[in-house]
Amino acid sequence: MAKPRVSTSFDRTNAEPVELAFPKAEYLARWTKAKAMMEAEGIDILFATAPAHMCWLHGYYAAWYRTQAPSNWGACLGTALCLGWDEPIHFDAVGEDALLYKTSVAEDIRYFDSRSPEGQPPFIVNELKASGLLKPGTRVGMEFRSFQPNRWVQETIEMAFREAGCEVVDASMILRTARGVKSPAEIAHIERAMRICELAHETAWRTIRPGVTELDVEAEMACAMHHAGGELSAIPIMIQSGNTIGGHQMPRRRVIQANEHIKIDCSGVWFRYHANILRGFWTGEPPEEVRDRYRRSGDSWDVFAKEARAGRPVREVNAELRRYYKDCGFEGKQAGWCIGYELGIALPPDWVDEFNFSYDEDPPDDVVWQDGFVGNFETLWDTGLIDTFVIEEAGARNLVDTSRIPFDVLVCEG
Repeated sequence: MAKPRVSTSFDRTNAEPVELAFPKAEYLARWTKAKAMMEAEGIDILFATAPAHMCWLHGYYAAWYRTQAPSNWGACLGTALCLGWDEPIHFDAVGEDALLYKTSVAEDIRYFDSRSPEGQPPFIVNELKASGLLKPGTRVGMEFRSFQPNRWVQETIEMAFREAGCEVVDASMILRTARGVKSPAEIAHIERAMRICELAHETAWRTIRPGVTELDVEAEMACAMHHAGGELSAIPIMIQSGNTIGGHQMPRRRVIQANEHIKIDCSGVWFRYHANILRGFWTGEPPEEVRDRYRRSGDSWDVFAKEARAGRPVREVNAELRRYYKDCGFEGKQAGWCIGYELGIALPPDWVDEFNFSYDEDPPDDVVWQDGFVGNFETLWDTGLIDTFVIEEAGARNLVDTSRIPFDVLVCEG
């Protein structure tokens, strides 16, 4: 391996020790998995630019990726995973060296010699050429489905590869797919994130009462999570109250009233791994009809937990859910729905990952629940009920401690 470039402004040898998300062995297994998928697709170099994918490959994450920076500022950072090269090669601005030390196991880091968007793509190409990895006919995969970098920057990088004689293809799905099944170490991080999310909802439960604002509740929840070591979530805490509940709303200055429904959707975060809970709260005693609707909606979890076993087709589990919802009196999308999606590493602005299901949309028979998959289960029939689960051989295991946060409407001071 070529000797990595080093920063002249940050001395790693005298830097304080840091706690990385995983030991290097965890990442080595990921590189092996991803390279096997690349080889199957005939891809020689995968240039990963999605923030979650750079994090998955070597741990790196940042507060700012220069996505919408001024047009004359280069934003071509990315990680090249190459067949025939042991380590990923990360390309970035030299000013991020200290951050890479604090978050990443990457050892082969190439710092741009130009800040300009015109100078950075040729730098990437020339470095890969010099390492013997890029030549005419090399098949390069890029992540065209990633928001990072923006379209204009993506096109300048793509053009540089094409001008060097490379074939460029969309390889967005390689790492999206590779990340779908979580390792035991990843699941442990998600469970730690869940304890933080539970703490946030306990805090909301204590805080909600007539006279406080949605922003007051958010402030207390965020404070509790950060004091417990939780990180900023990829989507802001969503709090809705009153008779305009719906959509994905940030908290407002609205004052919470007595005898009303409040829904709160948030994720706890640990080393960028997300665990998600949504709950409905009620100021005062909920009407019996509300309690009954929550009970019927919540009981669907027992069906999912039993039926969603590793290896079982998703469509079969959907059929069991449809049967349950019909038997208990919920009908179709007019009244609500049951869906879910993959969770894992996430950076703003989104924590929703690739795999998803909907109880009324059946995939082919070969789409099965995979052992180690982590996602959320949403049963939303004018009810605020979302929990996070992991698929195991015996079924879906709820990662939420429901003795702390019951799968039900939570009654607050009214």
